Amino acid sequence: MTAMPVVRVNVPTEISTIVDAEGHSHLVHVDETGQRFANIPAVTARQLMNSGLACAEPWRAVNAALSEALGRLPKPEPGIHIAGYFNAVEALRPPHPRDVGATLRDFRGLR
Repeated sequence: MTAMPVVRVNVPTEISTIVDAEGHSHLVHVDETGQRFANIPAVTARQLMNSGLACAEPWRAVNAALSEALGRLPKPEPGIHIAGYFNAVEALRPPHPRDVGATLRDFRGLR
């Protein structure tokens, strides 16, 4: 397994944690000049700065050189991704009557 490259990203807002799309948390630090930064994987940094959404503009403004170096996100491939389709079908399937975990999740939703 190859290690993902980690980059230092300046943080434009007053947040303390960055959570990426996979659910990993990354702490935000403050350096001696008062600038907030986080050391995050390059893939996550690329998504933060180059997603094309309005919320990405402040990130791109304070990390212009890094944004150019990482480049744009690739265009999504057309078609159906089979694994995603099977996961969606499985999520729609009713649970087995003896599935205790599903029963507990159903009861948790009733609160």
